[in-house]
Amino acid sequence: MDEMKDYFNDAQLEVDWVGARDNVIVGGRGLGKGKTHATYDLRNMQRMPGSNGGIIAPNQKRCLTNTLPSMLIHWEHWGFKRNIHYAIGIRPPKSWHWKKPIFEPANWENTISFYNGSIGSIISQDRKGTSNSMSFDWLDIDEAKFIKYEQLKDETFPANRGNNMFFGKHYYHHGMLVTSDIPITKEGSWFLNYRDQCDEKVIDAIKALVYEVWKKKRYIRELIKSNVPVNDHLRADLVSDLTLLSKLRSSALLYRE
Repeated sequence: MDEMKDYFNDAQLEVDWVGARDNVIVGGRGLGKGKTHATYDLRNMQRMPGSNGGIIAPNQKRCLTNTLPSMLIHWEHWGFKRNIHYAIGIRPPKSWHWKKPIFEPANWENTISFYNGSIGSIISQDRKGTSNSMSFDWLDIDEAKFIKYEQLKDETFPANRGNNMFFGKHYYHHGMLVTSDIPITKEGSWFLNYRDQCDEKVIDAIKALVYEVWKKKRYIRELIKSNVPVNDHLRADLVSDLTLLSKLRSSALLYRE
């Protein structure tokens, strides 16, 4: 069987490799924002079993017809099948033997569920208060130019809290991904303000550490392949780099246009 290959453009790779907790990406059609959402949501749902992510949309119809299809096509390409690995809008039957989320939704109609218990809750801004009483572990906001910032700030951002006892060790816990093309109204320009919060020195430090980690991992693999013992100092040095990398990522925001 031929090995399945996939390709990421430079913008997608930067988001993935930098791995900042928060990401704000402004780009037009053809940039491949759907694949970025696919990798972001998949990582969060796989690595934080039982977690709950908030998928924010102006309305449910736009989410189901625009946002989700452009993301799920990549999940399908990577081998994740509907009603086998994930489901939309239904309570997973007991016969599937899926794990349960930490906090089960009262209504599964607006829910993406994953086989390991993780869920994504679709939050429609046309229905006020849909974030109330929820506790999110991450946020996914596509087509941000259509999102009402005041409602987001008052209802959804405060809900991106809690569950630190389960996922606090992950640098991406309580992170967010915001994507959009260029806004044409002042109200829809709220996310452009994140430009000033992106510290390029921190981003450069992360990139340098990612390269150092890659080199050390490659060297260790070569030693193991040659049956040469890997000394404890090298392993400790790698752990130290990974620890610092997580610390930098946990406070980083990547902004790109």
